[in-house]
Amino acid sequence: MHSNLLIYDMGSTYTKLSAFCLTEGSLEFTARTQVPTTVEDIEYGFNNARRLLERNGVEICPDPVVLSTSSAAGGLRMVALGYMPRVTAKAAKEVSMSAGDPDPSGNQA
Repeated sequence: MHSNLLIYDMGSTYTKLSAFCLTEGSLEFTARTQVPTTVEDIEYGFNNARRLLERNGVEICPDPVVLSTSSAAGGLRMVALGYMPRVTAKAAKEVSMSAGDPDPSGNQA
């Protein structure tokens, strides 16, 4: 069985990869692995996780659907580009402070 759906979660410490086989509306879990997150270049962590799955015998189709999430709370670097430094810095701070918060206003339900 070939895994045709890969879901990565990049965390501050580990990059996790789950592989699934999605056929005719049926989703079957294939395998999961984790490797250290590589802060310098997150692509290394993604590639390392995939190689580890393949070394463990998981067959991945040539063109899988790839989805990703991030559960990183800290330790990752962020770059913000903009024309007006103050506005760019304010927007970047707002985005980074509300990442993962379902209610960006900070209101408690």
